[in-house]
Amino acid sequence: MHSLPLAIVTTLISYYALILIYVAAYRLSPFHPLAQYPGPVQNKLSKLTMSYMTAIGQQHFYIRKLHERYGDIVRTG
Repeated sequence: MHSLPLAIVTTLISYYALILIYVAAYRLSPFHPLAQYPGPVQNKLSKLTMSYMTAIGQQHFYIRKLHERYGDIVRTG
């Protein structure tokens, strides 16, 4: 016998997991408006890396390193 709370939790987890998968697929796809700009995959998917670098006071070093690796234009978020 299935329980209603288990069905609700399973549905919500599936729903939010699919949203995350679709958003990630779109941000990495060639259809995204910023797809032509290079940058690390983690920065294309989320702003958490830049938030962390800002929080620890290393954002300027990180951005300089990205420019050295990818060139004049870098996708950071």
